[in-house]
Amino acid sequence: MKSEEYFSPDDWDRPGNIEVYVTTKKSFGKECSSLSYIDGNNVIDVRNNRESLLNKFLPCEVRWIKQVHGNKVINFDANNNSYVGDGALTYKKDLACCVLTADCMPIVVTSNNGSFVSVLHVGRKGLQLQIIESLLKKINNSKSIYIAWIGPSISEKYYIVDNFIRENFLNINTKYGQFFSSDGDNNYYMNLQDLAEYQLKNAGVDKVLKSGLCTYDRPDFFYSYRRTKTYERFGTFAWIK
Repeated sequence: MKSEEYFSPDDWDRPGNIEVYVTTKKSFGKECSSLSYIDGNNVIDVRNNRESLLNKFLPCEVRWIKQVHGNKVINFDANNNSYVGDGALTYKKDLACCVLTADCMPIVVTSNNGSFVSVLHVGRKGLQLQIIESLLKKINNSKSIYIAWIGPSISEKYYIVDNFIRENFLNINTKYGQFFSSDGDNNYYMNLQDLAEYQLKNAGVDKVLKSGLCTYDRPDFFYSYRRTKTYERFGTFAWIK
């Protein structure tokens, strides 16, 4: 972590015109650094945090989406009547895509020439509903090399699911079994990040890098729903400059 307030990952091979910014629990210098209005918690703090984000950190417009754990990716460049979905995509400069997370994966996808940028909110349900494939179908261009970065999210050793969930994934693809390891008591540790990498590569992404940061294991920096049942969320933003 280069900064307690935020970090901009430089450990992946993104083009020079793509910027990525991730907030932390310390981004706004107060007890609540959440950017989410979920359940109406800390409304005033969240509103102030969003304003501070634009005034202090981000040099461009941000469009917020309402996340629903689905597989819809919203193209900000099209005419949209609704911003309900779990991914955002743009080819325009100075327009930030963002997702809010607290254990689910923020995944940034772009191309080697930086012609577009997308950010996805991907948890267990998003993997099951193939949101990554939904994005790649929208941006399919055989001439491009696609690059992805998987941001801070819960690691395998803290993410336990039951056999019913495992079987649901095996019914989609038996190869998904490699991403579940038994705890010896009919439950399983699920490796969300490795499964996301598998889906990204299968969908046509050429290069995938993971942040290596676990939200559950870093209470000093990140919110984690599994750790504290919090409705607070940190943000991952990406834009073309």
